[in-house]
Amino acid sequence: MATTTLRPDSTLSADNWSVADASNPGVINDSDDATIVYNTAGNQAMTLTLDMPVSNIDTVTSITPVIRCRRGGKGSMSFTITVEGSSATYINAEAFSTTAASLTTLTGNTTSVSFGSTEANSLRMVLTGTGSTQGFFADVSFTIVYSESTPGDAVIRVESGKLQLSTGKIIILTA
Repeated sequence: MATTTLRPDSTLSADNWSVADASNPGVINDSDDATIVYNTAGNQAMTLTLDMPVSNIDTVTSITPVIRCRRGGKGSMSFTITVEGSSATYINAEAFSTTAASLTTLTGNTTSVSFGSTEANSLRMVLTGTGSTQGFFADVSFTIVYSESTPGDAVIRVESGKLQLSTGKIIILTA
C-alpha cells in the first residue's frame, strides 16, 4: 500500500471568509502557519476541490483528515469536514473542535473506502463552521492510502519532439 496527501486545489463555493474565494486553497494548502484563513461570521462553509498528486491509483482504501487550526477570540471553535466524490460521500460532516488559542493539529478518524482513480480525481471537501464560532485555519489536508495500479503493456506515443532511450531497444510496429 502507498500513501499520499491530498490538498485543496480550487474553490467551488465559499461563504464569508477572510480571503477572496479563489485564494482559499492557496492559503490552506501551503503548510505555512503564517498564512491563515478564517470565517468572518459564524457557520460559514467553503467547498474546495482536492488535488490528486499521483496517477498510479488502483484503489483508494482510506482517507484521514488533518487540520491545523485554532479558535478565534475566546472560548472554543467547532467545524465539520465532509469529503465527497462524484458518486458518494465518504466523510459525512465529521465534527471537530478545539479550545486552543495557538495553532494545533487535529487528526480525524480514518475512514475505510473503496474507489478507483476516476473517483479519486473528483474528490472535494466541504469545511463548515458550526456553533456560531470563529475558526482560524492554517492547513487542511487528507492522507489517503491506496493500492497502486499494475502496469500493463507499455505504450509510448510521441506526437512531436524527440524520444531518448538510455538502455534497451525500441521495436517499431507498423499498422
